[in-house]
Amino acid sequence: MVLAALGQQVGAALKKIVDSNSVTAEVLDEVIKDLSKALIIADVPIAVVNKFRDRVRKRVNLKEIAPSVDVRVMIQQAVFEELVAMMTPTVDGEKVPTFKPKRNKFNVIMMVGLQGSGKTTTCGKIARHYKKKGFRVALIGADTFRAGARDQLAQLASTVPAPCFTSDVDDPAQVAREGVARFREAGYEVVIVDTSGRTQQDEALMAEMAAVKEAANPDHIMFIMDGTNSGKIIALQSEQFHSIVGVGSHVITKLDSDDTKGGGALTSVVSTGAPIAFIGVGETMNDMQEFNPESFVSRMLGMGDIGGLINKMKNAGLDSEKSVEVVTHMLKGETSFRDIQEQLRMMDSMLDGGSITDFLKHLPGMGGLGQLDLDGQDGMGRLRKVQYVFDSMTPGELDSAKINDESRLRRIAMGSGVPLEEIKLLFAQLKKMANLFSMMGKGLGKGGLNPGKLGNMNPRDMEKMMSSMMGGLGRGGGAMGAQMQQMMRQMGGPAGMANMERMMSQMGGMGGMPGMGGMDMGAMMKMAKGMGLG
Repeated sequence: MVLAALGQQVGAALKKIVDSNSVTAEVLDEVIKDLSKALIIADVPIAVVNKFRDRVRKRVNLKEIAPSVDVRVMIQQAVFEELVAMMTPTVDGEKVPTFKPKRNKFNVIMMVGLQGSGKTTTCGKIARHYKKKGFRVALIGADTFRAGARDQLAQLASTVPAPCFTSDVDDPAQVAREGVARFREAGYEVVIVDTSGRTQQDEALMAEMAAVKEAANPDHIMFIMDGTNSGKIIALQSEQFHSIVGVGSHVITKLDSDDTKGGGALTSVVSTGAPIAFIGVGETMNDMQEFNPESFVSRMLGMGDIGGLINKMKNAGLDSEKSVEVVTHMLKGETSFRDIQEQLRMMDSMLDGGSITDFLKHLPGMGGLGQLDLDGQDGMGRLRKVQYVFDSMTPGELDSAKINDESRLRRIAMGSGVPLEEIKLLFAQLKKMANLFSMMGKGLGKGGLNPGKLGNMNPRDMEKMMSSMMGGLGRGGGAMGAQMQQMMRQMGGPAGMANMERMMSQMGGMGGMPGMGGMDMGAMMKMAKGMGLG
């Protein structure tokens, strides 16, 4: 998968800069060589790699850098921004914006692409995406070529849920015309038109797409592409569709596949001038993400994506002030069972059936999670058990930090269906976690949760805390803790945490990250409130 493989190789190259005593021309050459090799392995076109290499070299001229400038930060910043530029189409130096449907207006989106790209499934996923944003959404099944396409779309529509117009008529242009007219009259805001595909591009397909476009009169056209294809093939397909119907944006599917290198798909489309709107990262209806180059590269490099996390909070309708209150209690050593319950509920709301691993990648330093099975039955089962235990507790018990009364523990065990010994083990683990959070709070001191202060916390305490948070529940309950320890080893163990802290401190906490502005937790929550979360 592109995030795991490419991110690890790019991260390994950048780590040489952090580990080196001084950045010489030889070190810089080796890092750029490693970066170029990683991009080529990920199927990024040679011309794009050469441009990336030349732009980084131009920005980091060691002979012209003033002594007061931190060369490591300059290189990291240059690599980050040039990776983003590779995936960002521009016109006259300005970034091409992605399509945003207008509220209280009639927006028609036409989906085009070859058969097998996941076009019909993508229609359902994007319909769900816009529905969750509050739009009145409908679908039209104008794929009259593939057997079962209309039934498949109707089934997907029922899970959104959204109305779906299909017809026994074989003329796709007529189906599109009738469906658009019906939903316009009914007052829908976003109407998604599924169209026919072929196993390869031909004149008949292109003529059909032109006819459907004329009938539907779409406000925007999305080209669905299979991310397992090579960048050269994807670029050719995109350019041919663009010449016929005018592609407005791209959707790349199957980026979670083991066969996907991804680099070619993510970079080749830039030549068409149309941005990537969405990427498909899994099989479920929730596994379709809006694409943001900065966020994508940040998560790929293990830097997290705080902006994306705030959007998840916003979409989940979470109370940001309550979140700050809970975190503050925990860092002050005042952790109650209710605080932990609130944190689990917040996480569950933001997951919305999605991946724990993907969620945690929004946090800085979690890039190594791609190799761990946190989303399997073991991980999800343990989280669910904890929720069942909390649901079986009284308000007074939730507001406490410990329960020693045997009769209370037996009552909780009976109510939750979790064995008594497992509950005792869970409470012991939660106590350890609370103590470590308290230690973390003392280490950070005043000024909030600025990642630049992570060095004040013993990295071994960080490792213990993370293992404690995920381990301990159930027979063999150390499995999750062992996975977290494996993750820490992938990050370089305690020394790796120190290196991460060093890098982030050099970058001014999150201030060195593009667009983060030195933001601590308080500032992040203020921004969230300004976005309508509070």
